[in-house]
Amino acid sequence: MIFFFGLILACDSPKKAQSPVAELQYSAEFEGFAKKYPLNTCKKYVEGSAGFSFCLYKNSELMNTIADLKSLCSLAGEWEGDCIYNWVTTKIAPDSGFDTIELVELCGSIPDCAFRVIDYRPDPDVVKHLKTCKKYVPKLFEDCSMHAMVNWWASEPSAKEVQRLLAEETDLGYSYAYYIAVRVHCDGVGECTGSKVHQRHCVKKVKEFQQGRRSCPKIERQRGGGFRVIQGSAP
Repeated sequence: MIFFFGLILACDSPKKAQSPVAELQYSAEFEGFAKKYPLNTCKKYVEGSAGFSFCLYKNSELMNTIADLKSLCSLAGEWEGDCIYNWVTTKIAPDSGFDTIELVELCGSIPDCAFRVIDYRPDPDVVKHLKTCKKYVPKLFEDCSMHAMVNWWASEPSAKEVQRLLAEETDLGYSYAYYIAVRVHCDGVGECTGSKVHQRHCVKKVKEFQQGRRSCPKIERQRGGGFRVIQGSAP
């Protein structure tokens, strides 16, 4: 009986009130973005956490302006560079409304970012394109130059265009000299006359072809307008 009475008292005892779950707090800057863009999915995470930073990176493409992008990505901690890069890749098409140099300067020192923009948006003037490569991606200059000069050569430039490149005073690297020499010697278009630096390089490369130290590359045209280069090799 005593046990039964004690059980009744235990059942009738008031339950201890549970503490309310604290709502996550966010900076005024992020709250401003959340009102302007659909970023509520990032509110599942504590601001400053790895999950929050990753969420900002994944949603950076929602930003409409470079100013908003920079401000948002500044909240992404160690994901800041990836946050910017992710946005740039969505604006890389020439008709995106953003200027090439604008995007390249936004990339700054983020690995491969500027190179990808420049490579995807070749300047119709290959000399200007290579100068852009030299200024913004010096560590990847030879790759940038090779891609540009292969495309230049594949476009079957005229003798006048060959001479224009040879007249350039700036040293624009190995691929520049090589593909000019390919056009002159292998294709028989133009001649090695021009500025002191490029005339010397052209004559040297042509002589290497003539002596059999190099063999001419070839272009294999493909359906749809594409092509692939079959590189020449020394015998």
